[in-house]
Amino acid sequence: MGDIKGSEEIHLEEIPAPDSLFKPLTFPHKLLYGPGPSNVSPRVLKMASLPVMGHMHADFWLVSNTLSDFFLGGGEGYFVMLQ
Repeated sequence: MGDIKGSEEIHLEEIPAPDSLFKPLTFPHKLLYGPGPSNVSPRVLKMASLPVMGHMHADFWLVSNTLSDFFLGGGEGYFVMLQ
């Protein structure tokens, strides 16, 4: 097979990047009022950035047992699972 007439070999390193790649991205501040995705308050973002407590951590069991007592009236053998 022969070369296509008029075609030239293009090397990617020879193609300059567009100027728009060197400018920072800017997004307008908008409030979303639909069912989702939605804006998150800074307080929630701050709490979500904290370390996660594992299910075997002593404080987790304290909270879990307290919730079980509250929701289930202190019945034994119940476990409240939070998601």
